[in-house]
Amino acid sequence: MNIYGISDLHLSGIPPFKPMTHFGPQYTGHIEKLEAGFKALPPDSVVINAGDISWAIDREEALTDLKWLNSFGVKIVNTRGNHDFFWGNKGAPFMTNWALDNGLDNLYFVDHTALFHIGGPKHFITVAAVKGSEKMEQYEIEFDPNKLPPGHKPKSVVITPKHWNKHQRKLEAALALKPDILVSHIPPFDLGGVENEWTRLVYGSGVGMVLFGHWHNAAPNKFDHTVVQDVLFHNLLCERHDFAPIRIGQVDEERGVKQLWGLDAIGGIVLEVRAPLSPDFIHTDGMI
Repeated sequence: MNIYGISDLHLSGIPPFKPMTHFGPQYTGHIEKLEAGFKALPPDSVVINAGDISWAIDREEALTDLKWLNSFGVKIVNTRGNHDFFWGNKGAPFMTNWALDNGLDNLYFVDHTALFHIGGPKHFITVAAVKGSEKMEQYEIEFDPNKLPPGHKPKSVVITPKHWNKHQRKLEAALALKPDILVSHIPPFDLGGVENEWTRLVYGSGVGMVLFGHWHNAAPNKFDHTVVQDVLFHNLLCERHDFAPIRIGQVDEERGVKQLWGLDAIGGIVLEVRAPLSPDFIHTDGMI
């Protein structure tokens, strides 16, 4: 079973009614590019979709986009992005059941409340997810403007204890599940790759890989595709990978193999192999 990752599809119907070229000319024809990328995947693939799936404002409107994703025949594990309003106030278990009720049998949803398992009954890779917080993008920068990357202006950021505690609790809940992969749509560090409190919570938590997206047209930073303090970070923004899912791991039940992979600058699987991962034992909830 091959594991792939992608983020920020920003679907808006087929054909799309909301042009994405305001993010740059690379988004010209992005639906056709996404379709080609998904159709090229092996049939045993599982894709982790790290948020900002659809511009839809409710689940009924999102059905067109989700049916399109479901049609590719590969399993897709979806997490929530800051534009995914169609989730409403529902969590991942509700969303997965809703998807099944609407014939979306290839779509699953994951958040901070429960582990999702990719693989077989004995050998699998576990996933948990948080949306992240836009206010946390400049947590450290708020106190030291010199850390702001070139070309960016300081925002008027007010981080209240209530806001911090709300999002920290979700991140801590996800980390407490001891996932192999943590998905945080909004990166757990500041603009320009500046470490913040979120990053320091991830270090030493046992997480093997962090997947993120969100920052369109941002300059590359040290977390894009690299290992920092024994954690493998991947930027899954589809615009960075010609709108195709990138291969990030594999689970082979017969051989008892499970691996997470890094990428070099040209996409070769050479940087890092992490094993062993989570303990092998049987789970029955949220598994594909």
